[in-house]
Amino acid sequence: MYGLVGFVGFPGYFFLGAYLYELAQTQTQTQTQTQTQTLPRWTLANISVFLTASAFTMLATYQSSVSLGKPSGIYYGYLSFFVLLASAVVFNLLIQVKITNAKLGGGVRLIAQTSLGIYCVHVFIIIVVNKLGLSGATSSPWWSIPVTAIAVFSLSFFVIFAMRQVKLLRHVC
Repeated sequence: MYGLVGFVGFPGYFFLGAYLYELAQTQTQTQTQTQTQTLPRWTLANISVFLTASAFTMLATYQSSVSLGKPSGIYYGYLSFFVLLASAVVFNLLIQVKITNAKLGGGVRLIAQTSLGIYCVHVFIIIVVNKLGLSGATSSPWWSIPVTAIAVFSLSFFVIFAMRQVKLLRHVC
């Protein structure tokens, strides 16, 4: 089976994120003037790896779908190698972003503080959205997928934000 389910599973993303974060913190602490000049190359390398991994995912999906004679999403799985690689390099890129605008920084901080809770409840929100027929599965995917993604993210955020207003639940989500 293609994927890393048996090896790391979804908790592997937590460990990978923690490792990449710690690595970025270590590099930031030891950064010198010459390393600052190589940052654009590091960013370009991450972008190149992301584009390459995405292209391989698309090509593998196309080949798999053609050989099966029907659409195949096996290479789009969260634990497939190229999706995991693309996720890691996007995480690397996002770690490097410095937000200087106070209002924007506050919004990003709030989303960051609720991201684990959002991740945990979004599956249930997707189920509700699908049961209500709001997923747009019968509509054009060009607009229904982004609208559904934004709706699920927003609803998940508001559920977690509301739960965090209750003192007993604040540290749970």
